[in-house]
Amino acid sequence: MIRSSHALQAARAAYAKAAKGPQIIARAETEALVKAARLLDQARHGRGDLAGALRFNHRLWSIFQSDLETEGSPLSDDLRRNLLDLCDFMAQEINLAARDPSTARLDEMIAVNRTLAQRDP
Repeated sequence: MIRSSHALQAARAAYAKAAKGPQIIARAETEALVKAARLLDQARHGRGDLAGALRFNHRLWSIFQSDLETEGSPLSDDLRRNLLDLCDFMAQEINLAARDPSTARLDEMIAVNRTLAQRDP
């Protein structure tokens, strides 16, 4: 399990590995990650619905997890494991944020979403 303090580093490492191989984050996934971060950011600043933002993030990360668990993935086993660990981390943080939506917790989830959404031009 990824520790909270290492989530952003894990996201960056997973993305860096993915960027070296075939492009795995499609445009729709990137847009969904940006939306997930935006919804959390709006909720954090009191301009959006926290429960709705958490639901969207939960659905998004559940889809990622399901795709990663599908046999025949083009990703290496190590990369798949790292990304699955990140999915587990996000699921845990989403559940914790539903009970205790601290700014630090929301900031970390926003950072993970934004980091994975970054693409080289």
